[in-house]
Amino acid sequence: MTLLLSSCAGLQAHPQAIQLMVSKTGVLTQLISTDETAEECSTFTVDAAVAKAAIAESTLVSERAYAHDLDASNCSANGTLSWHGKTGTWTLDRTGRILLVWADGKAEYRLCKNCQAPLFAQ
Repeated sequence: MTLLLSSCAGLQAHPQAIQLMVSKTGVLTQLISTDETAEECSTFTVDAAVAKAAIAESTLVSERAYAHDLDASNCSANGTLSWHGKTGTWTLDRTGRILLVWADGKAEYRLCKNCQAPLFAQ
């Protein structure tokens, strides 16, 4: 467990403000064309502390950047959250891309630039 927390070393935000549950971790989504395998993705084991830190540290990016410009991974984790008075779902991939979809259907695209290996790909 310590290894996972050290993977987000340098995160300075206050993740305790985020209420979060992890539903799945180490998932191979096959949403994009990569050579990643289910075995490789099984090592992407995100716990609530890592997910909270990544979300808290992340910055907003455009939908264009999220979908076309940023590196992406098929290895992901997901769950539900409450943050800033809103509830919704979150998905975090191995490259630090984060998709938040709020209960009203609005999407928020984010990137955790400080998420570090070995958990996160460089």
